[in-house]
Amino acid sequence: MLAKEDINAYLAGVDAYLICIEAEFNSAKDSLADEPEELSRRDDMLGKKFDAANEEKELVGEEFNLQVRAYNAARKAD
Repeated sequence: MLAKEDINAYLAGVDAYLICIEAEFNSAKDSLADEPEELSRRDDMLGKKFDAANEEKELVGEEFNLQVRAYNAARKAD
């Protein structure tokens, strides 16, 4: 199933993105130690990015599962 491979590649890409932005945040923490407001702002932004990416992963997975169920139902009907 090629679509499943594409979905898995997409999900892996999102996970790589999350690792990257977390690493970027962690490397910026040291330089922002004396700027607590900026550190807090960036922490909030990181949280929002994580939430949005994970929500998108969930929606993509749900849509894929709906399509698989519809395909399987159509095959049973034939």
